[in-house]
Order: sequence, then structure tokens, then C-alpha cells
Amino acid sequence: MEFETEASRRQYGKQAGQYAASVSHAGGPDLARLIELLRLANTDAVLDVATGTGHTALALAPHVASVVGLDPTEQMLAEARRLAAERGMLNVSFLLGQAERLPFPDASFDVVTVRRAPHHFQSIPVALLEMRRVLRPGGKLGLIDQLTAHDPEAVELMERFERRRDPSHVRALTFDEWRVTLAAAGFQVQHVEVDEERRTLAGYLDLSGSAPADREAVVAMLKQSEALAGRGFGYSPNPPPEGSFLKERIIVLATTG
Repeated sequence: MEFETEASRRQYGKQAGQYAASVSHAGGPDLARLIELLRLANTDAVLDVATGTGHTALALAPHVASVVGLDPTEQMLAEARRLAAERGMLNVSFLLGQAERLPFPDASFDVVTVRRAPHHFQSIPVALLEMRRVLRPGGKLGLIDQLTAHDPEAVELMERFERRRDPSHVRALTFDEWRVTLAAAGFQVQHVEVDEERRTLAGYLDLSGSAPADREAVVAMLKQSEALAGRGFGYSPNPPPEGSFLKERIIVLATTG
């Protein structure tokens, strides 16, 4: 089975430098919380799926024996390797690959992490099955991803906004969909919580490198449906001119049983 990643390669190939410099990705509170929940051991072998520029992998590395960061975009991996070299991280390696087809034997890792990426996957269910496959018995999954709008009427609006901002966006899940999908992949959820961050629309569009026409379209889309966007994902016209919104993320600790 083939899983198309060209949209992600184009998007993240051109924006690799932005993500390498992103303060939110490098050290957001969700990353600290992930490490806290995982209760890592210095003997753990870890796989960080969709590692991007390696921020999560590099944060995990001091706590474990080894980390492999996997990503489908070479430019992102080049930035990850650069950051690892700058920090003298010797127990981290980076490899090209897809979440839906992990290039590892069964039961290869004690811990698998994936942070702020599943909404780009062509198939979250297949990716989760692969993560389950490469985990050893009793292994842990640490997962963070954005949630779609909590108001059902606003889901379509939020998804259109995300796709116009970033063409590699596929679909974010709801809180309940995550529970169902994790269970279907054979994971037992040990802990789940929701993290919330107010993002300026300007900064969010800068991160994705959105073209001027796309920026204008996104702002117009939200302002034309301001009440629905406000109710669904906390959109506010402040600060002007673009405004801001609430980014909600699910944080999950699950095990293979």
C-alpha cells in the first residue's frame, strides 16, 4: 500500500528553517509534559515518528539510551542533524521514512513518540498499527496532536482554514475519535489530557510560509464566520489585523498492554 507524502515534502522542504527555529516546537509546555508522562528509563530505545527538525527527539535523548527520529522530508532531517551536531547529541540518529510504513522489525522499541504530526498522516489508523507493531510488549506510546474544533458545526470551517494555510494538512481528529482510533489499534490509554495554547494568526501563517493570497483568504474566512470560529476554536480579531485562535492539543500516554 502506498501513502502519498509529496504535499508534506513540498511544504516542509521549504519551511524546514522556520521549524528548526520555532520556539513552540523546540520547547512548548506540551513537550515537557510528554517527557514527564513517559517516565523514561536510561535503557530505553525510542522512536520519534514524524520528527521534523528533531526537537522532540533531541529533548528525549538525554533521558534514554538511544533515539531514532523518522521523517519523510530530507530538508527537515538535515536541520535535525545540524541541531544534534551543534548540541553534541551522540545517541540520536535520523532516518527517512513514513509513519504508515515504519522501516523497522517488530518489537524494536521501548517507546514511540509522535508530536504535532498525525493530522498530516494519510492514514492515522495505519500509522498507529505500525507504531504498535514496532513497540515491544509493555511498550509506551506518547502522542500529541492538535484537535479539530470542539463545536461540530465549526469542524468544517477549521479544517478548511488548516488546509488553506498548509496544503499538507489532511485531517485532525476529535477527542472522542482519538480514543476510538487508539483502541482499534490495540493501545490501552493510561492517561489523556488537553493542552491549550493561544496562537496569533500572523505567527501561525508565518510558520507555514503561506502565500499572500492564502493569508488573505484565511483571514477573510475567519472574519466572515467570526461567531462560529469563536465558538468552535476561540477565534478573536485581536490582536489586529489578523487576530488569534486557540490551538487545542490532545496529550496521550498509551501502552501495548
